[in-house]
Amino acid sequence: MSLFERVENAYIALAGNRVTLASSTAAGISSYGFFSDLSHYFSGEEPLQLRTLGFLVSGLASSIFIFSTKCGLGTAAFYRAADRHIKRRGTLKENVVRKWIQNAVEDDSTLGYCQLQGIYLAAKKHGIEDIFFELKEKYSSNTMRNW
Repeated sequence: MSLFERVENAYIALAGNRVTLASSTAAGISSYGFFSDLSHYFSGEEPLQLRTLGFLVSGLASSIFIFSTKCGLGTAAFYRAADRHIKRRGTLKENVVRKWIQNAVEDDSTLGYCQLQGIYLAAKKHGIEDIFFELKEKYSSNTMRNW
């Protein structure tokens, strides 16, 4: 895998998957606040605050979301597969997308977002989002918006 593909995978995993992006941002901010409060406490500048516990709890909650999305790796894997498929076929074939959706998504309104987001990003790259939305509406019960 080339350096460009590695960077693109990292971008798709972290920024392409909005759940991972939001969770990573929240975890970073919470970590900064937590360690900042601890350093002020240990240097004797101010007593330990209740907000320190809030930073810790929100950081842990954000980390759970990051790990629940497998750090966006599902998005990157489906992006690569859909990108290769579109390059070979020139479009998204209905039977292939149906299999991807049905294998990746249980009958739930939020499960499978990461995989769908990967397929969406590949379709968007090739200018065929309308086909993606048509197939998503037809085969997926996921209600989370892809953008």
